[in-house]
Parts: sequence; C-alpha cells; structure tokens
Amino acid sequence: MLKKINKKYSELSISTKTFIGILISALLGFTVSVLLSLLFSYILSNSPEVSSFINIYFIISILFGSFTCGFTGNKLLSFNGLLSGLTCSILYLVIIISFMLIFSDGNITLYSLVLFIFSIFVSVIGGIVSANMKRRK
Repeated sequence: MLKKINKKYSELSISTKTFIGILISALLGFTVSVLLSLLFSYILSNSPEVSSFINIYFIISILFGSFTCGFTGNKLLSFNGLLSGLTCSILYLVIIISFMLIFSDGNITLYSLVLFIFSIFVSVIGGIVSANMKRRK
C-alpha cells in the first residue's frame, strides 16, 4: 500500500507537492500548538495562580507550533529554508487566526498582531535551522 502511495505521490506536479508539503507542515504546527495548549491548560487547572501565566503559556504554544511548522516545512519541501518557513507560516497563521476569530468573538488586538509577526519570524528560523542541519545517511 505504501508503494502505491509513493507512486501516486511521485506522479504529482511540483506545485501540488509543494501545496501538500505546506498544508502538512501547517497542520502539524497547529497540532503542536493545540497539544501544548491542552498540556498548559491541564497544568493551570491544578495551579492556584491561574491568571498570571495564561499569556506566557499561550505565547509558548504558538511559537513552538510555528517553529515546528517552519522546520517540517523545509524538511518536506527541500528548498530554501527562509522561503519554506515563510510560506508555511502564512498558512499556519491563517489557521490560527481563523480559530481565534471563531473562539474570541472576532477580537484581534495589537498584541495578537505582534505575536503573529514574531511567529512568522520563529517559523522562518525553524526553516533555516532545518535547512542547515546535516542530513543523516
């Protein structure tokens, strides 16, 4: 079955492979963000000081997801780390902003915009780190 999938994947055009790589990396970054948010929610539910750490944990989960997005995007796309991190972070941020608009009643603040810009920067760093890592043989 895996050979069939590889054969069908190898027959796809370059633009389709690029889109699939970007989509997979953005969804993986989003999954990391959600899992970290769930972990931090569990930690905060057992902690007496809840309100002082919510923003810090939210920032950490978004930035780790962004780094994962850029890192896996470059591994899947295998071209310039800066460009792969940037393109993957755009789709990642579209997903994050969509969920923020749904669950926060459409409130996007200046704080959120600064976080999104910093998230793009972290995703680009993830792509560059992935491009500069030695390939294992």
